[in-house]
Amino acid sequence: MLDPEHWTNTRDQRDQKAFNGTTFMFLGEWNSRPTEYTNNKESDSVWVTTYYPSNPKYGTAWQGVGNANEHILGQHILLINSQTENPDVCIQMADLEYSPEVTEILTWGIEGESFQEVDGKKTYLTAILESENPWLTANDYGIRISANQRSGLQLALDGAAWNEMATDSMVYIDGEAKWMNWGTMHTDFQWPDDPRIPPWNFAPPVQFTPDEQETMSNIMTPVKTYVEEMKFKFIKGDVSFDEWDTYLETLKTMGDYESVVKMYNDKVN
Repeated sequence: MLDPEHWTNTRDQRDQKAFNGTTFMFLGEWNSRPTEYTNNKESDSVWVTTYYPSNPKYGTAWQGVGNANEHILGQHILLINSQTENPDVCIQMADLEYSPEVTEILTWGIEGESFQEVDGKKTYLTAILESENPWLTANDYGIRISANQRSGLQLALDGAAWNEMATDSMVYIDGEAKWMNWGTMHTDFQWPDDPRIPPWNFAPPVQFTPDEQETMSNIMTPVKTYVEEMKFKFIKGDVSFDEWDTYLETLKTMGDYESVVKMYNDKVN
C-alpha cells in the first residue's frame, strides 16, 4: 500500500507521484498537504486527511496534537549568553518578539492589506483566502503563517490564523468522510485525559551535564540507527513481524538503552 521509495524520495518526487496517481497514501504529512494535492491543477483526485489508525492489539493511536490554550516551552527556547555585551537590549528584543503588536503583524500582516477585523474577529482578505494556494500567496505579504516566511526567531503566534487559513477539505473522521475545516479536526479532544493525546505532551523538561549527554549519545546512536533501519523494513514488509522478538533481543545488544531511561527518571525524581 505504501510506496517503497516513500522515505528516499525528495518532496518534489513525492508530490509528482501524488499528482500522477503513482501513489495514494502518505504518512505523517502536514494537515494542509491533502488540500494542496486536491486543489493542484495536475491532480484529478480528492485527497483525504485522517487520523493515525488505532489497532485493538496495540491500543488507541496517538495523534500529533498540542494544547493551543496554554504556553509551552518546547524545543525552541530563546537563550541569552550571560557574557553578552548588552543583555538588557537582548531582553527587550525578546519581550518585543512576544508583544501583541509583533504577534499581529507577523501572524496576520497589516490591517487593510492582508487582513480585516470586524467585531474583534480577524480574517484574511479574499485576495489571500480565495487564491489558488493561500499558503503560498501569503508569502507575498511576509506573513509568518505562509509557506516560506519563517524568521527563525522565537515568536508568539495567533493560533486562530491557522484555522482561518485552513480551507475545507475531505476528512475521514468518526467512520465518515466529509468536507470540513481540517483545522478543527481535533477540537473534540478532551485535554489532558484523551487517550489520543501523546504522553510526551506532558513530559517534564530535564537537563543533563555534558558528561551525561556524551554517555547518552554513545549509547543511543547505534540504538537509534538500528531502530530507524528496522522500522522501515517492518513497514515495507522486508522483515516479518514474526521476527519482532528477535528484533527486541538484538536491540538490547546495540546499547544499554534502559540505563538512559533510568537517567531520565532519576532527573525527574
